[in-house]
Amino acid sequence: MNTYTLITIEETTINGISISGTVYQVPIDQNGDIPTNYLAKNRVIKNGEMLVFDTEQEYRDWLQQNT
Repeated sequence: MNTYTLITIEETTINGISISGTVYQVPIDQNGDIPTNYLAKNRVIKNGEMLVFDTEQEYRDWLQQNT
């Protein structure tokens, strides 16, 4: 399991006179980089962090112990 800190990113789009905004939360690693290995894995967001599980069994075990 890997644990990543979540940061909030706000994106604003301006189309003529219209302005819209979107807010995202993305994980960052110790180096401040956005990891790409979390996208296809089971993950849980808890206390401002994203937990990314290496296996399905690891994820199920965590759920069983923490719910």
